[in-house]
Amino acid sequence: MGKDDLIELLEQMAENDLDDGADIFDHPCSVAVRAITQYEADIKKLQELARGSERGKSKQVQTLVRGIYLPNW
Repeated sequence: MGKDDLIELLEQMAENDLDDGADIFDHPCSVAVRAITQYEADIKKLQELARGSERGKSKQVQTLVRGIYLPNW
């Protein structure tokens, strides 16, 4: 199952699980979709920062690029 398939499945589950007038934005499946999307954006941003030399980059960028990725953060 790919990322797009997972997002589609989660969105369908959220739509099918709504009670009278409940907000889909707060549904756990909707929250998971936003987290997956944000995760992808964060990884792309880190990849952009990591390209090129570290010389001349700010301390914050150097720390982000050198740090070990731990998903449990």
